[in-house]
Amino acid sequence: MKAKKIISLFLALMMCLSLVSPAFAVSTTDGFKYDIIDNSYVKITDYTGSATKLVIPSKINGYPVKKIDNWAFEYSTFLTSVTIPDSVASIGDCAFYECYDLKSVTLGNSVTSIGDSAFYLCIRLTSITIPDSVTSIGKYVFHYCDRLTIYGVKGSYAETYAKENKIPFVACELPTVSTLIPNEDCEYTIDTEKGTLNGVEEKTTLETLISNLENSESIVVTKPTGEEVTDININIGTGWVINLVDESGETVDSVTVVVKGDITGDGIVNSRDIAALQRQVLARETLEGVYLLTADMNMDGEVNSRDIARVQKMVLE
Repeated sequence: MKAKKIISLFLALMMCLSLVSPAFAVSTTDGFKYDIIDNSYVKITDYTGSATKLVIPSKINGYPVKKIDNWAFEYSTFLTSVTIPDSVASIGDCAFYECYDLKSVTLGNSVTSIGDSAFYLCIRLTSITIPDSVTSIGKYVFHYCDRLTIYGVKGSYAETYAKENKIPFVACELPTVSTLIPNEDCEYTIDTEKGTLNGVEEKTTLETLISNLENSESIVVTKPTGEEVTDININIGTGWVINLVDESGETVDSVTVVVKGDITGDGIVNSRDIAALQRQVLARETLEGVYLLTADMNMDGEVNSRDIARVQKMVLE
């Protein structure tokens, strides 16, 4: 009888677990906490990073970022600008509640709804670009945003909303993205806190890298020395800088490339990288910045023999 009761309790527990929504809470190294929903897409639930000019990634862990959850960025008072990618469809209630220093927001072209009080008490918000994909804006979204001007397409829902709520509206062609953003179908990610482009594999050519970034026609790549790179067939290495430039040639955004295992910065993982790692472990050389990041192969915050073993494996494969 006792055994039957235990089995019954176990079956009841399994039934309860089967009713739980298939969402898995995890976080990225640059502070985005998120749920994977239905093994299909990502919903950002929180942010623990410290980037001031925040570019929300279009993909996390291979899944498209489609939703920004309620309260996800509340009280992120260090934010000054936010760029939301084209992958995002909805912004939840109070998502950017009381982000006091937030001045500008650019929404991606797939956003359809903005939840109640999403930008409530963003008192320094002066501009938000709203695409014509938006068809729903909730209550009190821009309450106490007294300096705000909405930029959008003439005749769009955004214009109607602005007029009904007595918010200045400027009809314009939607501006091109002023931040570097990887294409949705590639594995690159940008760590806005560290200012790095991650996910670039060894032996990636300049042509391949640029083709995987938006606004590729406005990108200039430089070596760590500052020398501009023009050979499209050259391998991109750790420490190289990707610059997004405007029409006047001014740099408006930049990131530094991290190629895992490429410690020497030549775009190829070989015996020279193993030697550099060994010198670091033996304290004969001190790696810094992105070179230290790329040496930490298992991302445990330390550079040791385990990292050497991983690089050796890469060389032998």
